[in-house]
Amino acid sequence: MALDQHSIKEKKLERVIALEDLIWTPPALSATGILELLGFVIGTLRNFF
Repeated sequence: MALDQHSIKEKKLERVIALEDLIWTPPALSATGILELLGFVIGTLRNFF
């Protein structure tokens, strides 16, 4: 059981690292990427307010 929890934590960590890689790669920081991200954030906020 402890092994299962450990592997689950590892998988979560790998996902976080993959997300950070996506966020910090230069193509993701291009103008269109930033505009798409802003649009996504604004769209998400509109759903809540």
